Amino acid sequence: GRHGRDAIAERFAESYKTLTARRRHVLTNFLILEDGETEALVQSYITLYLIKDDQLELHLIGVYRDRVIIEDGEWKILTREATMDTPYTPPDKSGAKSGTYDADRRRRED
Repeated sequence: GRHGRDAIAERFAESYKTLTARRRHVLTNFLILEDGETEALVQSYITLYLIKDDQLELHLIGVYRDRVIIEDGEWKILTREATMDTPYTPPDKSGAKSGTYDADRRRRED
């Protein structure tokens, strides 16, 4: 997969061009699982809503685990592991099964 901040931003920008529903990714309940001077592991809950034709729909819930590091004096995400509690089945792009995924969107088999 692509790596780095610019590659990730480019992937999302290209992906969003074909979407017909607006998305709202709501992250809540942040918890620091590991804390260090220059690196930490942070967990949060993801709730994804889709809005189409003025209708709001809940489409996904899950958990993010982000490995963050200090770079140039700022905290930045190094890696993200996403566990989806429900299958992701949007009407305007391919979906994914529930499960745990790494940053390259590879599903981990438990």
